[in-house]
Amino acid sequence: MRHFVAYHNAEKMGYDYEPSGEYTFFSRKAPTFLEQTVRAMIWVINGARLGTRTTNYTLCAAYIPEEIVDANDVEFDYIVAGSIGHGFDPPIELNHLPWFPSFLKSQSNFSLGINEIRDAVVIEQLTGLANGIDVSSLVASLESDLPPDIDIPDVAVTEGLAKYVSHLRRERNRSVIEAKKAQALATHGRLLCEVCGFDFGAFYGALGEGFCEVHHTIPLAALDGKRVTTLAELAILCSNCHRVIHRHKPMPSIPDLKAHIDRGKT
Repeated sequence: MRHFVAYHNAEKMGYDYEPSGEYTFFSRKAPTFLEQTVRAMIWVINGARLGTRTTNYTLCAAYIPEEIVDANDVEFDYIVAGSIGHGFDPPIELNHLPWFPSFLKSQSNFSLGINEIRDAVVIEQLTGLANGIDVSSLVASLESDLPPDIDIPDVAVTEGLAKYVSHLRRERNRSVIEAKKAQALATHGRLLCEVCGFDFGAFYGALGEGFCEVHHTIPLAALDGKRVTTLAELAILCSNCHRVIHRHKPMPSIPDLKAHIDRGKT
């Protein structure tokens, strides 16, 4: 498993890193680099100035990114986002640790923002500090959790509100997954992709039973402030159709993609 360090400059951002539920980190780096962090481990370090010459470094969180999304922010381009992780409360002090100064120097005093950790000793030390969590269990949670959906909303709830958690993000609520699935099961008795008709349960048997992805027809990233999302604005999709829809801007609608597939069959 690859490991990365993400540095939160509290003075520059105007607030300390405080994870709560979902984990996010803003970056200006190219998406080709940031995509390497998906399903890797990110260790988030907060830096807060003490006086004029000293910075207090603390380990605030460790999380596994699931997606890279557009930030829609004038200062940053992308958000490295994930829901599987652990926030350290209180944060773990780092300045006094014997291995930390050389690590800080190797990272150019964290001027790179987010960067890969290639020193096995540092990874071992960070993992040791996180003795309250089991890194392997986070990976297992990610694999057993819902698929890394591109958009995860809620049922007729207020969402999309821009707020600061660790950085600016769009609020999301995972309860819609079960609600939309329940609606589809009540209507059709099965979870069928609304574009191609694929049924995970029928194809994979018990391994695929109850599995699907839920798609926002109105992307949260496109919202300007909060709004209410209803089940009618969500769609049951297979992973392939979901990814194809999000490959294009503007996104094709469900009927448009279905018509495209139907034309290919004739």
